Order: sequence, then structure tokens, then C-alpha cells
Amino acid sequence: ANLSSERWYSTQDVALALSSALQYQKKYGKPEPAKGSILYGSQSEKFNTTTELSKSLATDVDAFEKIVIKNTGSQPLYVRLTSKGTVPGSQSEAQSSGVGVAVSYTDSDFSPLDVSSLIQGTNFIATVTVRNNSPLDISNLAVTHIIPSGWEILNTRYAVEGQENAQSAISYQDVRDDRVLSYIDILPAGKQVTLTIKLTASYLGTYMLPSIKCEAMYNAQISARTAAGYCIVKSE
Repeated sequence: ANLSSERWYSTQDVALALSSALQYQKKYGKPEPAKGSILYGSQSEKFNTTTELSKSLATDVDAFEKIVIKNTGSQPLYVRLTSKGTVPGSQSEAQSSGVGVAVSYTDSDFSPLDVSSLIQGTNFIATVTVRNNSPLDISNLAVTHIIPSGWEILNTRYAVEGQENAQSAISYQDVRDDRVLSYIDILPAGKQVTLTIKLTASYLGTYMLPSIKCEAMYNAQISARTAAGYCIVKSE
């Protein structure tokens, strides 16, 4: 009942509870097979299984008008439809709930810079600010900064250890090829943390500029993201 409620648990709590439930099911459960049929488009399939059933329907969501699932057994069926595709051309808007995240870009002289169109080889700085807008302290914040494919991260940790983001508020930071993952153990009410990342406009082309996301790892009601858009790397 607790796991089915809106209450949030840590990864360890959920793992232990599910492991215990599995042992109980193995000892006392008498599962009956799930029976039924799936109809989509002109195709129809019957199933009779005691395990989870996964079915890829089509590559095009318009390939069929509806999906009909019929339960002919005594067990309830739990259906989940998952779709996957390419991000549409529209730009997503910024969002904030409990915490705020903002980004600004400057050149090497710390003058404001418009990154919607950059000359190839331009070095610049992204400054990400995370602020606690709630009246309570927030713990276990994760900041995900994915960069466009045409940019590169200048990881100066290899040059001067501890030069980047030497702030006590950042408990851990993972610098990868295409993103920087930062983690904040606790952010007091009304306080903010600033992260700086050095970047280079490397590859010619037009690219998506992803949202920068900040979220509480164990409370989905606390999250924020910047607006997404597009950026261009040009020759001159």
C-alpha cells in the first residue's frame, strides 16, 4: 500500500521492499497465466503468459488507428504503452517548481554573448545558477547540463586540478564528453549555487540547444529547466 501511494522513497528503500515482496510471492503466490489478445491495425495476436509481455507495434504511430487489448483470463492486466521518437521542431519553454535554474553565456572577457550563432573556434563560458525558491532546505539536487553536439567542453581539470567549480556546495561533479552532471547535497532556503563551464564552438552546423535541468532526486515535485532552442556554428 505504501509503495502504491504518492509517497517517495529512496532507491534503497524501494529495492528492499520489492525484493521482500518477490520472496513472499515466490513462497506463497500461485500465479495464474494472463490470457488475452492484442489487436492493432489488421494484426491480431493471442497471449498466454505468467511473465511480462513486451511487443513492438510499429515504427509509425499513424500505422494503426487504435489498439484493442482483450483480457480472457482471470488475472487483471496492467498495460503500458510507451512511444519513442524524435524531438519536434518546436522549442520547449522554461519551467520551475520549488527551485529555479538559469544560464547566461559570456565570452572570454566576460562580456554577454549570444550563442544562437557562433563562429567556429569561439571559446566562451556558460554560467548556470541554481536557486532554492522554497522556504525549506532542499537536499539531493541533480543538475544535468547537456551541450549541443556542435560544442565541446573544455575540461580544465586535466590542466589545473581544482580550478573549476571549487565550491563547497557541489558534492560531486561528473564531466563527460557531451554533458556535465553536478550534484548538490543540500541547498538552503533562498540560497543559490553558481556553476561555470568553459566551452568551444567546434563543429559547423545547426544543432539543438537542450534544456538545462535541475531536479530533486527523491522528490519529483521539485524541478526546473531552462528553455530549449537551436544554435548555429558557422565558419565566419
